[in-house]
Parts: sequence; C-alpha cells; structure tokens
Amino acid sequence: MSSDLELVHLKDYEPVSDDCLKSLPESIIRRQLIVPISRRDGRLIAAVPQTTGIVKPEGLQMMAHCPVDLVLAPVEEIINFIRTHYPDGARPESAAIPLRAPAAAPAATPVAPPADEEEDLEGALPIRVEEPADEPAAPVEAAGANDDLMESGRVREPEDADDDDPPLLTVIHPESEIPRPPAVTASAAPSSLRTPDKPIVVDEIPGCPLPMRKLLSEAAANRAREILLERDGSRLRLRQRIRGVLVTDLQLKLSSDEAGEVFRYVAENGDAQSEGGVRWAEMQLGASLQGESHGCRFALSETKAFAMLTVRLTPIRERVFDPVAWGMGPLQARMLEGFLSRRQGVILFCGFEGDDLAGTTHACLRQLVTPERHVIAVQGRRDERLPGVEQLVSFGDRDLFSKHLQVAFRHGPDVVLANPLERRDHFETCLNEALQGRLVLAGSHAADAADAIVQIFSMGVEPYLVGSSLLGVVAQRTLRLNCQRCQDKDTVDREHVKDFGIPVAMQPASFFRGRGCDACLGTGFDRETSIFEVLEFNEEARARIQGDARAENVRALLRANGMMTLRQIAVHKAINGQTSLAEVLRATA
Repeated sequence: MSSDLELVHLKDYEPVSDDCLKSLPESIIRRQLIVPISRRDGRLIAAVPQTTGIVKPEGLQMMAHCPVDLVLAPVEEIINFIRTHYPDGARPESAAIPLRAPAAAPAATPVAPPADEEEDLEGALPIRVEEPADEPAAPVEAAGANDDLMESGRVREPEDADDDDPPLLTVIHPESEIPRPPAVTASAAPSSLRTPDKPIVVDEIPGCPLPMRKLLSEAAANRAREILLERDGSRLRLRQRIRGVLVTDLQLKLSSDEAGEVFRYVAENGDAQSEGGVRWAEMQLGASLQGESHGCRFALSETKAFAMLTVRLTPIRERVFDPVAWGMGPLQARMLEGFLSRRQGVILFCGFEGDDLAGTTHACLRQLVTPERHVIAVQGRRDERLPGVEQLVSFGDRDLFSKHLQVAFRHGPDVVLANPLERRDHFETCLNEALQGRLVLAGSHAADAADAIVQIFSMGVEPYLVGSSLLGVVAQRTLRLNCQRCQDKDTVDREHVKDFGIPVAMQPASFFRGRGCDACLGTGFDRETSIFEVLEFNEEARARIQGDARAENVRALLRANGMMTLRQIAVHKAINGQTSLAEVLRATA
C-alpha cells in the first residue's frame, strides 16, 4: 500500500554507484519502471511509481540476490532517471503494474506472514497473485513527462511485454485466485512443438538403414532424449523419453523385420562382445537430425529370445556465453565471471545427464581459449563443440580417464577441462594441479552444490586440498515447464505445500500442471529451462564447511550469503504457474 512506503525524490539519492545501477536487469527496469537508487547495510533500495497495491517485493529480491526495500517516487522522476542512467537501450516500456492515481485508488491491506514464519522467507520466493481488477486503472497525471513516453497523462501499455517474466511487485490476497493462463492457439504454440499429424521428414544418414533413419528422425522431431526398442519373442515395443516421460503413442510403427534390421546394424557396426549366451554392443554416431546436429549413443543387449536397444540423443548446441540468458541471476553471473577470471583453482560444475552441463562448461571454456593459453580437455566422451582444443577421450573408462588426467597435466597446460570426476583420485589430481597454478573446469554428477561438497569429503579428499583449491560450485538442473495448451489447476494438499517451505501467506490460491495433450505428446510439458545455484568458496565458506560438511550446513551457508537454492528457485516458478510442484520435487529432490 502506498501509504506504507516513504515518498522520496530521486535527486536526493544522486550520484548512484555503477554497482547499484547494475543490481537489477535493465530489461526489468525499463519494462516495470523500477529503479535501484541506493545500497544501505547490505540492502538494496529501489524506487517504484506512486501507486497502490504494493505489498512485498519478493521477485526483486530474487533478481538482486539481496533484501530489497521499496520507496515511492513520482513517475516522471523515474522515467527521467532511466533516461539519464540507462541511455543506450530502447525507450522505457510502461510498467507491468497498473499506475493509479493515489486519490482515486482504494487502499490495499498488506498481509504479512506470521511472525514464526519469517525465517521461511530466506531466499525471497517471488509469487504472482494478481489483484482483482474491479475498476479500470485511472490515468496518472504526469506533468512534465516526455511525450514519447506518456500520452495524455497515461503510461502506454507495452506492445510486446514478455509474459515469461514474473511480476516483481506482488499483492497478497489469500482469498483471491490466480486466473488460469490463457490457452495458446495453434499459431502461437511454442516452436518446440510440432503438429502431431504432420509427416516427419526422414533424414539422410550415410550408411544407415532406412528403419534406423526413421527411428532417429522421429525422435529428433519429438525432441526426445532417449529411444527404447524392445523385442520379446513376437512382441515389439517402441518408446521415446520426451521431457522425461516415456511415450508409447508414436507415429512410427516398426515391423518385426525393420526392428531386426535396426538390431543387426548396431550389432555389426558397434563394439560387440558376447558371453553366456548374451551379446551386447555399443556404438556412437554423429548425425544431422531435423536440421540440428546430434550425438547418438547406442547400447544393445540381445539373447535368442529377447533384444533391447537404448539410444540416447544429445543435441550438439553451441551455447553463447551469456549466463543470464541461460537462467542465472545477475549476481550468479558475476560470480561465475569472477571464477573464470582467476588464474588458478578448481571450478566445479555439477548436474546430471540431460541438464546440458556440457553446454555450460564448453561455453565457459571457450571464453578462456586464446592464443596465449594452452588448453586441454579430458572428457569421458568426445564433443565437437571444442574446435582448436586438444581432447583426450576415455569413452567412459574411469581408469583410462585417470591416466589421461596425468598425461594432460604433464604438458603443463594453463587451463584444463576435466569431465566427469567420479573417483577420489580424479578429484585429488585436479585439486593438486590447481595448487600448481592451473585453472581447472571440472564436471561432476551431483544434485546440487551441497551434494557436491558432501561427495568430495565423503570420498576422503583432504580438507586442506578442498579449502586451498576450490573456487566455487555451480549446480545446474533442467526444469520442465507446463504445456501452455493443456495447463490446468492442480489439486494440492495444503499440508504438502508447507513441506516446500512456502509460508501460508505466500501460497497462491491454485497451483498448475499440464494435463497432457496432442501438442505436448501427453507429457504435460512443452518447454524446459535451466536453474542454477552458485556457491563461492570464500574464507567464510572454507571455515564453516571444513568444520561441518553436512548438506544442511552448505545450504544454510548459501542462504546466509543471500543466494537462492535450486529448490527455492524452482518453487518460485511453481508459485508463478510455470511448472508443477511435482516437477519441483523431481528436479530438486
């Protein structure tokens, strides 16, 4: 409520430091008319237009990664502030919140969480609870405002506002209900969706039989990441894993003869072995599928009565180094850039298969490839996204990976990419070499930053090695987003919601999930996004973690430093209706 906020004049806060001006994304500043004007005692002060209905700035705190205090300022002063301090961008877009004349707007009653739940607000989960629109917004008298920003005293509505950006200023009405997002028409469907009955173009793959090409082409068109083909006697079953869900209702129907041709192709062209009546084969194949390069890994197990083929498809996408576009917050992006600017140390990236961890590490490594640096990559599998970088590939052999690490470091490189580290000797080699003045970008399979730290210590790695060499941990997970065509209200037990750490006052009236439709092939999801957690291993972290390396202690350290955990970021997206609570649990368990 505007009467609860202090009214200020922005000229009293000049000059504003560059660090303060960069604390919020410029796109948000321009679209929402929210400006950072000062820092005080570790808190950010942000000015918003004179309006009503503002209660809690949870979304701003996620962007700024620190507590945020709001003050009011005349709208014309905010517009002139943006023109002065952000002169190079496009004109400021209008605010996403309604700007109402103070005299004409009814007072809103702020709802604060109970006193005993204040600690649950660590990490500042932004929520979207829209204020009931019982009356049209009154025009704002903006004397002196520029004509290209204001028309007849009313702020223009944005023509191309980005619906993916969560509202940053929230009104809490526990009794009100989040309206269901509008259905997406066929013409507005996300580009990742294909029309279910549209015929699939079969790609040309030299030397590959037609049934295999059909199999791979349909999987790529469906954005599948895994193909499972099973034959049990006369029964044949084909499935694809699309956005984590095994789907059986597919266009492609293989005959028994075509399936046999696929099995024979892998058995004859792969690395085959047999023992005790069981034959297995593995092979890798690079192919252009549906206009995009893919890496395909085949695993075949076969007996006289049974055969099973698994194909894992990995799109080979060259990520541009833009951490904020990947899904990081501004502070997380600055921390990552700080890690990469160091001359020595270990940066540990962690996640699981399907989280595109390789895309992130390769984008970071390409930032470090210069004629003055000697760069070597030691990897479990070859990747074509590292041109000009020497690669030592172990093909999943952990012992060979250890030998490759030793060989690589004998050449005295400046930068080494080592992925994945799976054993104690892998970690110890990298940490020891970092002490010799080398920068190591390491990959590991872990659920989050806390899990990665616990793994290292539980393997028996000496604490002094970790404390001396580790610069930070970057955890990455893939979060599936609800299908916009079939998204509907989800029935959730309110007691279950409390387990996610969402205070009662911050719980929306409804959560949402995708029911499954033809557009999303019954999965309920039509898009994916990455969420990140960044832990800087500074002196405070070293002292605290070396004394107590439990996962709970690491997560408490993240919150104490103003960082959000993966769970908190995912919960924020569920509150805003972008994903389901079940997906939050799957991605961050």
